[in-house]
Amino acid sequence: MGYEMPVTGTDIWYYFICKRESWLMSHKITPDEEDENIEIGRFIHEYRYKREKQETAIDTIKLDRIKKVNGKLVVQEIKKSSRFETSARYQLLYYLDTLKQMGIEATGELLFPEERKKKWLNGRRKKNQFWIKLWRRSGKLRRCRYRRSLTRLSFAVNVLIKNFAGRVNNVKKTLYIFKSGELRRKDNSLYFESEEGKKYIPVEDTNDIYLFGEVDVTKKFLEFASQKEIAIHYFNHYGYYVGTFYPREHQNAGHIILKQAEHYLDNGKRLLLAKTFISGSIAQMGQVLKYYRTRVAKGKEEIENLLEQFNGNIKELEKGNTVEELMAVEGHSREEYYKMFDFITSNPDFVFEKRSRRPPLNRLNALISFGNSICYTTVLSEIYKTYLDPRIGYLHTTNFRRFSLNLDVAEIFKPIMVDRLIFTMINKKMLTKKDFDKHTEGITLSEAGRRKFVAELDKRMKTTVNHRHLGRTVSYRRLIRLELYKIQKHVMEEGNYVPYHSLW
Repeated sequence: MGYEMPVTGTDIWYYFICKRESWLMSHKITPDEEDENIEIGRFIHEYRYKREKQETAIDTIKLDRIKKVNGKLVVQEIKKSSRFETSARYQLLYYLDTLKQMGIEATGELLFPEERKKKWLNGRRKKNQFWIKLWRRSGKLRRCRYRRSLTRLSFAVNVLIKNFAGRVNNVKKTLYIFKSGELRRKDNSLYFESEEGKKYIPVEDTNDIYLFGEVDVTKKFLEFASQKEIAIHYFNHYGYYVGTFYPREHQNAGHIILKQAEHYLDNGKRLLLAKTFISGSIAQMGQVLKYYRTRVAKGKEEIENLLEQFNGNIKELEKGNTVEELMAVEGHSREEYYKMFDFITSNPDFVFEKRSRRPPLNRLNALISFGNSICYTTVLSEIYKTYLDPRIGYLHTTNFRRFSLNLDVAEIFKPIMVDRLIFTMINKKMLTKKDFDKHTEGITLSEAGRRKFVAELDKRMKTTVNHRHLGRTVSYRRLIRLELYKIQKHVMEEGNYVPYHSLW
């Protein structure tokens, strides 16, 4: 004994892709809303056709776009690609059939903007009604059938686990390799071979790879990594960032690149973005100080004074007429911010003194340099998953350097990603002076120290925080991706970019 359930366009769509998932959908077991392709599809729908009326809800259906052509109503359905054209076609036919039952005559048009394709559809009501009835039958509760089917029950559980893992761990993982060895491809998988033997890499679950050891790679490996959209970041023996194997862009969008360039070449537009990045960075430094001002043994007054100064610095940004002037404000703010580190750590083995880079002259500077490098490459990996071009930055000048946009965005996340982690690891004695190597020119993290740091950073990136605008929790890594989507929206001139502001 079953019951009839209202049919939606999404139900029709999933029925022709996977009948089991369609059944799960009908029982409120939904697909992963954080799936990368779903997010890309939303972006295409929201920004590619910005001037047209969007998403009209009628009864149980939601139409992407409606317009009139020669006095006739046209319903348009927008899809990322034509890979599932059959599903898209029947989804649109269902919309046309529903409208016809309401006495509204319309024709349909399928749009695949990234492929520059479109297809016209007519009602074809009889065939469409057949498929709708078939879906309704599949949607009935067949309790005995699904209880007997262990395989399908397992599938349902796996979908739920996937959704939960996707929200907590962002699905794909980062792989850190410290040992020396070789990275190779074997058939449709990758493996790392060292003195300890072979270790296979779960390709579909790998987002990017960090190489700290002496690792040899082959052309076949790089080709496969590019095909699987895996970025590979190289660091030398001392933990300094060397470069990135950046796979061929798979989400090229010429229009967005042109818009990025336009915002760089137009001084007013570039200044607006540069000011926003710096104000976001100063605000995040302020949030870190607010968190520790009641936890420090001494330095409360100095922190309070600096927080007041930060408010003035943010206002001062509005007066800047050049990027150089803005960078001076940012540099001064960060210099004063670093002076608070000794109050927060209060550890004689980790005295800040002053900022020193290559080489870092003390342990705290070594941690900052290493952590910032990881932050830059993390943001770079996330940019690769969007339509943005990492070579076009706004705060950091786009010149002969390979990438600059990741440096801009990292300014917002370094305080909460790197600095907070450094304070935690020092104050909890998770790192000691034994985790550093002294060289003739400076001090660097030892291999053991780097292992500890990236292990804790990886945990932090998977930690979820409540996103007040989305109304749900997201991982720190997902926060970076969401930040990039906001920048996409800004360069497409669909709204002003407002940087992420953490609350503790």
